[in-house]
Amino acid sequence: MNHGQFTARDSRVLRPGFTFVELLCVLIVLGMIAAVAVPRYANAITRGRVEAAARRITTDLALAQRTAKFTGKSRKVAFDPFLDKYYMPSIRDPDHFSEAYQVFLGDEPYNTAMISADFNGDGDLIFDGHGVPDSGGTVIIGP
Repeated sequence: MNHGQFTARDSRVLRPGFTFVELLCVLIVLGMIAAVAVPRYANAITRGRVEAAARRITTDLALAQRTAKFTGKSRKVAFDPFLDKYYMPSIRDPDHFSEAYQVFLGDEPYNTAMISADFNGDGDLIFDGHGVPDSGGTVIIGP
């Protein structure tokens, strides 16, 4: 009897595991799934950013309207598609009170582009002292 020694017969014991071919098949399947999932995920992220920017614009227009009603004075929202921003010169930025309220859509977290802004021929929307806008219009944003 060989205590503490291995024989040639002991080294041939089969151990459970994966073969190289099985591992390669799993990696190929994972690669195919990733090839489909990654573009869809990127599109979902882009769509989410555009929707968040649209909600921000809507909320800020409501802010300008409420402020105009509350103060009884007109409030302007100026859109600048070339700089991907809009601003409200008569409303103070809550983070930088000495500056006018402005939002850069090209920066984080939105990373979107303002393609155009048209309010009856110009890029400005003015709410009168009763909160009534001077015109209708559209703002187009995209990735």
